[in-house]
Amino acid sequence: MNLLPIVICYLLLALSSTIALAVILRRRSPPRRRVSDFVDIAALGSYAVLGVLGALSTAVGHPPGLPSAVKDALNWLLTPATVMTLWLLAMVILLWRPSIFSSPWIFWHAATWGSLWFLLSMTDSHFAALVLKPDHIAVVFLVALTGFFTWLGLRQSVLNDQRLDRGRKPREATKPEQTRVFVWPDLVYIELIAILGMTCVLGVWSLAVPAPLEAPADPAWTPNPAKAPWYFVGLQELLVYFEPWFAGVIVPVIITVGLCLIPYLRRRDQRSGYYSLKGRRFSVAIFLFGLGLWVLLILIGTFFRGPDWRLYGLYESRMVRRFDELRAVPLSFLVWRLVLRTADTSLEMTDIPSSPFLRELPGLVIIAFLFFVFPFFAKRTFGREWAERLGKTGYWTVAILLAMMTLIPIKMYANWLFDINYFIYLPEIGLSL
Repeated sequence: MNLLPIVICYLLLALSSTIALAVILRRRSPPRRRVSDFVDIAALGSYAVLGVLGALSTAVGHPPGLPSAVKDALNWLLTPATVMTLWLLAMVILLWRPSIFSSPWIFWHAATWGSLWFLLSMTDSHFAALVLKPDHIAVVFLVALTGFFTWLGLRQSVLNDQRLDRGRKPREATKPEQTRVFVWPDLVYIELIAILGMTCVLGVWSLAVPAPLEAPADPAWTPNPAKAPWYFVGLQELLVYFEPWFAGVIVPVIITVGLCLIPYLRRRDQRSGYYSLKGRRFSVAIFLFGLGLWVLLILIGTFFRGPDWRLYGLYESRMVRRFDELRAVPLSFLVWRLVLRTADTSLEMTDIPSSPFLRELPGLVIIAFLFFVFPFFAKRTFGREWAERLGKTGYWTVAILLAMMTLIPIKMYANWLFDINYFIYLPEIGLSL
């Protein structure tokens, strides 16, 4: 493996930490520094030293890496269920304390530790082969850029809310931002420069990374796993949890229709045109949850799925196939096995009630609660103000859309933790959910 990019990354880490350290040292004189300043100084100094040591060690042919025990622990810890739980926890913190995410130093420390983990993991042959595949590099950039611009938007929103609390206008309403800019020549020149810059980036990328082209298609042989391009692998991952009619048709239609309905559902929003969380914190959290869920589906399909579409750790070899039996069953199968008090895993559908309604009653109860009972309860209690603002039609439209989005992570958890593939299983009519 070429070690030069790793050396450059370590040097960039050291340089950026040194610049940030210089900014802190110049920001306040020693008598006025707080405890947090000394913590940041110590952390940034450590990052700079680690960057220099990592670059020197890699340059002499001995790149630092993670111990085997740490990689085994990360294989056990970094699972789709864990990543999903961390993302849900982040959304709760966003609703509770959005200022936590807007701190530039918290973001800096998180990005630095993430970069160190990535560089240390690159010495593992399985991890490097996974992330350096030509069609996987785009996903790495997707995660990094999505994280940065999400933080930047939250940062600008919190700063604007602080300005509004002090009785000032948002930054977008200040005079420098309100300066009239003409399409010609200002905007056209900016677009031309952006086009030329992106063309250079794509040109360098195409020269440095070979195109992910394989041999001509052979009808007698199918690659294992057969993965879609990274921008479609999220839909392919949904096929694990839903039927093709739902994952490939209903979900894209719901996403498209939901995005089209946003302007009509937010007709009385008085805070348009600038970044802000005031009065729209719940909406921002729901949007970020949906965006993160889509990115998570791409991550799982790209980095966690191996042969036979089984889940693998980030440091596991994809050349080793797993032959353990897949035992995902409908929810009704598990419930009636408990009702009949049997541990017989060979229990068949003929051993439980023949009436489809009675057999699938547990799943019907869950779906009815998610799509009807809970929205009705919310409308009468904590969501009353929201329902009055949206109106009857708007409220139930939003409720159904949110229930549909919530159903996806619920089904994912049910599959990961309890091996449940369907909440409602109706082979009599060819319908499953």
